[in-house]
Amino acid sequence: MKVALACDYLIEKNYQTKVLESLVLLFPYSEVFTLVHKVGSVAGPIEQRKIHSSFLSHFVKNEDDFWKWSLVAPGAANNLHIPCSFDLIICIGSGFASMISHCKTTPKISYLLSDHKWWPEKKGMRDKLFRSFVKSSVDKGIKDSRVIVSANENIFDVKTDAPKEVMFPPVKIDRFPLFGKEQRKLLKASYWLIDESSYDATELGDLISTLKENQVAFRLLKANEQDGNAKGEYLGDDHLAPVMANSKGILIGSKKIFSDLAIKSLACGRPVIMSAQSGLSFFFSDSEGTAIYGQLTDLMKWISHFDAEEYRPEKVRGQAMKFNDIKFKIGWNKYAEGHANKVII
Repeated sequence: MKVALACDYLIEKNYQTKVLESLVLLFPYSEVFTLVHKVGSVAGPIEQRKIHSSFLSHFVKNEDDFWKWSLVAPGAANNLHIPCSFDLIICIGSGFASMISHCKTTPKISYLLSDHKWWPEKKGMRDKLFRSFVKSSVDKGIKDSRVIVSANENIFDVKTDAPKEVMFPPVKIDRFPLFGKEQRKLLKASYWLIDESSYDATELGDLISTLKENQVAFRLLKANEQDGNAKGEYLGDDHLAPVMANSKGILIGSKKIFSDLAIKSLACGRPVIMSAQSGLSFFFSDSEGTAIYGQLTDLMKWISHFDAEEYRPEKVRGQAMKFNDIKFKIGWNKYAEGHANKVII
């Protein structure tokens, strides 16, 4: 089976590229189509595939650039074409990839990881008009899908008759075990972890000041080794697992749509406290071991609550299991078997 994997852009390692990497490994004969490709920016399995990109690659160097050039994204997507030699097209991202021109006899599945609500807000009337134009173009591309799959049920925003399903994004949690009850008694949970990249500079500064004032010990983590601007430490899974097992839990800010660090913390039976503005909050609702805060005062109340360890680690780990990478691959195998090589009437 030959699968075309389309994504919004390949500029740096993030939530989207981790999902794409899982699908690249699942479909060994796949090729990648994207509006923007910065060569070498996502080193690994993705860069080993044949990558097709649009003229925007000459102008866009980072994510901020992408949003500046988003007005011409519909034109760039129309000039990039996925030929009829593919058996299935899977479009990954916030909908931009779904605009890419393609052979109409090839079934297309759109996998939405976020929607237009997460696009950076622009102030001027001209910007708002252009934003409306881009959104309508994105919606048209999504409607052209055989099936629309979303990372969580809160993303669906397009009116279409196409079936809508939910598939949680993948996280490799096999190296993050839950220790037995006797082993947990030996752990010295003395610090909270912070996903630094989930906070903007002001938000992070306020958080650290509050934690220090309340004498709460913490450690900063960064999700990607390539993030040179972050002060936190980057740890590979083998080193990260014991750090998480020895922690009290992890804090997630408003900036991130998703945090695999949070899921790995849950896998170790450790709580997650997330900002109400974080995209991660859409994945959890009144789940044991997870909490949502609006103000820093609320955050401190939750920290005190979880410091008392009034939760069941086994139940906390259960929250992580729905993001299991293996479950994700089984699900997409079924989608491919069910939809590939079917002619759209």
